[in-house]
Amino acid sequence: MEEDGLNETILPMDYQKGQITDDMIWSSVVYPLPSGVKLTVVMDCCHSGTGLDLPFDYEPYTGRWVEETNPAHSKGHVVLFASCEDAETSADAIG
Repeated sequence: MEEDGLNETILPMDYQKGQITDDMIWSSVVYPLPSGVKLTVVMDCCHSGTGLDLPFDYEPYTGRWVEETNPAHSKGHVVLFASCEDAETSADAIG
């Protein structure tokens, strides 16, 4: 369960077929990665801070990695570069 109780989603161009949730991305892309595989993801979209449901968040103000409350781990090495926090829109991050 996510700390805020909400899922982040991506709205594809064929939106009528449904949204892609972070849980779907986690279960189909992140979790099945074998050991030794590296995945780097860039999400330049609103509310993307936990777009992959990764177990650790980097806090830039403290320079620390913090483990999520209910972490789920993958065997692969996954890094997410998000344009903003979950509670922000990408426009908010501009300043």
